[in-house]
Amino acid sequence: MITLNNLTVKQVMDIKNITEEDDVTKALEIVSIVYKTNAEDMSINEFQSKLKDIDLSKPIDRPKVKKSYIINGTKYILDKSLNISTAQYVDYTNYMKEGNLVKILSVFLIPEGHKYNDGYDIFNVMKDMEELSYPIATSIGFFFLAAIEDIHKAFPTLFNTEIEEDESDNSQTSQRPDNNPFKQFGILPYILKYCQLTNHTFNDALKHNISTVFYIVSYDVLKTEHELKQLKHGRTNSTIS
Repeated sequence: MITLNNLTVKQVMDIKNITEEDDVTKALEIVSIVYKTNAEDMSINEFQSKLKDIDLSKPIDRPKVKKSYIINGTKYILDKSLNISTAQYVDYTNYMKEGNLVKILSVFLIPEGHKYNDGYDIFNVMKDMEELSYPIATSIGFFFLAAIEDIHKAFPTLFNTEIEEDESDNSQTSQRPDNNPFKQFGILPYILKYCQLTNHTFNDALKHNISTVFYIVSYDVLKTEHELKQLKHGRTNSTIS
């Protein structure tokens, strides 16, 4: 029985991209994709036999994420320590919006001996990602989805992930007020602010660890909030006196 666990990323993406509404035509395309041949060249009996041997409804395995993978003869390194550069973070968030698994994988699987997007052909990497086993690909995808969420939770000032007790009712909780002026514009203002605070160029900032960028910008936002509160408090005291 052939399931999603036996397919590559490209095969699954091709199946998802089938637009035919006719059941027979759709079945022909699925068989052609799964067996990498033209189903129209098969006999009726062969086609029906192969179609019965496909079950795409079974759950996907989730193999443990490894530190390296060899795909088409190239060794790819996966940094599980979450040492993610700003450039990787930017590309990841953009590719997530597209929902493109191949591009997402290309952000985290780096050819051995290289840094991200430096000294290798990214399009060749993406072609290799298409041939990665779908269960492995989804495991990597979920691993970094959780990792990015953890990074966001570490910086509640920037991502409004902090939960505070509601003073009117201790049994209730509410989100931290979102006073961050940058959030609505995405990641770009954070990078620009980081460059301003550290005197780094934009290109240099893209190479830096994204957690470092968030830490420095978060500190500046908190500092500004504190100064505004102090200023407001001083005005209030002046009015009262």
